[in-house]
Amino acid sequence: EPLTSYFKAFVDSQPDLFDPDTNPNGYLTMCVAENRSMEAMLEARTRQILADMSSTESFPSRELFTYGKFSGTDTLKAAVAGAVSTFLAPPLDGMETASEFTPEDVIAVTNGCGPAMNLISFCLGDGDGRDCFLSTKPLYPVFLLDCGKEAGVRVVPSVQTSMETSFEISRSV
Repeated sequence: EPLTSYFKAFVDSQPDLFDPDTNPNGYLTMCVAENRSMEAMLEARTRQILADMSSTESFPSRELFTYGKFSGTDTLKAAVAGAVSTFLAPPLDGMETASEFTPEDVIAVTNGCGPAMNLISFCLGDGDGRDCFLSTKPLYPVFLLDCGKEAGVRVVPSVQTSMETSFEISRSV
């Protein structure tokens, strides 16, 4: 079955999209990389960031208007390193640990899950079609292209999720 076999259903669903208030029985499309449930929060935060940026002398025009560094901006890498040091790998009392993560420790930051999966596929896979990633189902179908067609790593939808459980991922018994 071609990768784009879902396209007609996607187009047909557009006039009847889910909205918790106005259309609770509408379609929830899983084939696009957008999260409409966060639009209001993202808009408010973006407006605040733009207001803050407009009041500073240094405007990040290079980061906003050019490709910049392909592995992520220095500011973003510093923020990721700080978050990793604070929340994911904090120093433990009584244990000898390496120093905190630095921006140089953050190898790359991508602009989405698809590019990240693509990069990981090339890094971890042998490209012979024998390696695979296990994924939830339903699945974002472009992963099949990002990983399989380009890097030769199969994506195997094997963890069933459903709208009835808010797409919760849990271990099957």
